[in-house]
Order: sequence, then structure tokens, then C-alpha cells
Amino acid sequence: MGIPKNRPNSVYLSFTHSKDQRNYLIYKINRINEELGTRGSVSLPRSTYDCRTNKYYISCQAMVTNPALKELYSLFYIEGEKRFTKKVLNLMNLEALAVFWMDDGNVGKTTSAVNKGILNLYRPLNEAKLVCEWIEHLTNVKAYPYRDGSSYRIRINRSLMPRFISKIRPFVHNSMEKKVTLYFSHYNTKSKQEYESSLNIPLRE
Repeated sequence: MGIPKNRPNSVYLSFTHSKDQRNYLIYKINRINEELGTRGSVSLPRSTYDCRTNKYYISCQAMVTNPALKELYSLFYIEGEKRFTKKVLNLMNLEALAVFWMDDGNVGKTTSAVNKGILNLYRPLNEAKLVCEWIEHLTNVKAYPYRDGSSYRIRINRSLMPRFISKIRPFVHNSMEKKVTLYFSHYNTKSKQEYESSLNIPLRE
């Protein structure tokens, strides 16, 4: 999110996703268009350079520009820096959490982290705690901040992931099903039963 140099009274939203996530990006832009009456669109896949990794990737990009976004910008950005505050989080519902998860969340697959939920927040501890409280308010699922370098990510225990998934699944696009997929052995545990029940909840198309 930023302010265009030649349009100081407007604000833009820009997104970059991998080629494999193009269908999800189209869905996300369409939802923004529905809410704001904008006409954002998604580019065809193309090679783009990432200065952070010094590599080229095949990705898709999208941008939406609208004066209506200026009020949102003033809420999310304080002195030009994005911050998560209670005022901002109170405006966001389960659909917002689902989009947040599709963008920055994932399910652990390694032996030590299998089925744990990980939200790549990378914010200061005070903001991470606020996001954890917001998640619990919306889903009745306890989330925990954990340190990663100089910032914090968020973790959800594997035993609580079936409940978390059941809450956000109605708003998850079908192309991002992997974001709400857990892995169980043949043992018929309570968590496995709860997760299998959530599979009856249809994904968004």
C-alpha cells in the first residue's frame, strides 16, 4: 500500500504472487473490486527480479488505485510505517483472517512441526500479541508469538489447528487448499476426526 507520486489524493494496493497462485490473486482482486467498486486486474505471468534474493521469478502482479483507500492507509500506516493496532484489527473479520492466512500462513510439514500453524507475521512483540488476541477472538483458538531473529511470527498448536481451519475454511479459495490441509496417520484421534469434519465445509470458487 502506498501513495502514487502523481496522484497524492489517492492510494494504491499492489500484490505480487507466484505463477502458481495466479487464480488466488484473481479471486483476491475480484473481492477488492466488489467491495470498492474498483477495476483492478491481474497481469499474465512474467519474469520479475527480486532484489532481496538476487533472483528472477515467474510471478503475477496486480494493482488497485482508489481515493477510498486513503482512509485505510491512515489507519494502517502511522508516520509512514505499517502497524497492527487494536483499532485496525477490530475492523477485520474471519474473511480478512482467511486472506491473511492464504497470504502469509502455512501448515508445518517437518517432523517436529507437522500440523502446526505458522503465520509469518514478522512484526514486533507488542503487535504479534495483538494479532494473537485477534485470532483468538475470531476463532476461539489460542495463538502464540515466537521470536525469529529481531521480530516475531505466530504459531498455533497442532491440536488446535482443526478448529482454526474449520473457522477460516469457508473463506479460503479452492486454489489454496494446501493452506488448510493437515496430515494424519491412520490412528483415529480426536484431532483427526475434527479435521475430517471440516472437510465437509466447501471452499470458495
